[in-house]
Amino acid sequence: MDKTPVAKVSSGVPIWKSRGMRQDSPEVFLSNQKELVKDLMDRAKQIQVLIDALPPPDVEDNQAERLEKINAEMRAANEEYREAVQRAIIALLGSNAAAYRASLFDNPYIVGFEPSV
Repeated sequence: MDKTPVAKVSSGVPIWKSRGMRQDSPEVFLSNQKELVKDLMDRAKQIQVLIDALPPPDVEDNQAERLEKINAEMRAANEEYREAVQRAIIALLGSNAAAYRASLFDNPYIVGFEPSV
């Protein structure tokens, strides 16, 4: 298997650069090795702290009940919001409120409003 020849773009830019025979001294190598081990141990401790902070996994039945409860709370909050907006429209627009309210709540492109069922 032959290597693909690399065309030199410029005589000032080498295709590869030799590092020569540079090596760290044994003392520097050991120091770097100890620093790497220390960094890895610190990172492992940080990860363990994050894992310990996670809530325990729910049983599927509990999770379904909890999600249903959250969904019901969200629906109630949305209904309260819709009623508050309707009251504000009536207060601001007076007698024309019914026409504006009908056009507003019948528009599916307005965010936060669901069509009346």
